[in-house]
Amino acid sequence: MLLVIILKWFKNLTRYMGYISTFVLVIMLFLVVANVFTRKLFNSPITGTMELVEFSMVITIFWAFAWTATEERHIKVDLIMDRFSKKTQKLFDIIFLFLALITYAIITWRMFVESANTVAITSTIHIPKAPFHWIMSIGVGIFTLSIIYVIIKRISGRQDL
Repeated sequence: MLLVIILKWFKNLTRYMGYISTFVLVIMLFLVVANVFTRKLFNSPITGTMELVEFSMVITIFWAFAWTATEERHIKVDLIMDRFSKKTQKLFDIIFLFLALITYAIITWRMFVESANTVAITSTIHIPKAPFHWIMSIGVGIFTLSIIYVIIKRISGRQDL
C-alpha cells in the first residue's frame, strides 16, 4: 500500500516536472521570437538570448525525460519483439529496463560529480552554469528513478500506477 502511494506521488512529481518543462519551452519560444523581431525591426537583438535558450533547453529536455518515461511514451521499435510470445516480450523488456537502469545510474553519478565541480559562468550575461548543471543532474536522477518506477509497474502488472 505504501509503495503504491509512493509510486503515485512519484508519477505526479514527474508530471509537474513535465509541466515546468513545457512552460519553459513556451517562454523560450517567446524569447526567440522577440529576439528575431528586435533584431530585424530595430537592428538590436536581445543580449544573451543564445545563452538563455541553452539554459532553457536544459530544463526543457532533462525535466521532460522522467515524465515521458513514467507515461511510457518513449519510442519503441517492435520489429523483432513482436515475433516473441507476450511472456518473452515482458522478460526482455525487464532485462532491457535493468540495463537502462544501470547505464543511467552511472550517468547520474557522473553528472552529480561534474555538477559539484562546475564553476564556470557564461560569456555574455555572466550567469553561473552550476545551477543548470544541477538542474540537469536532478532531471537525469529523476529519470533513473522513473526507470525503477517502470520496472515495478511491469513486474507487478498494474497499469493503474
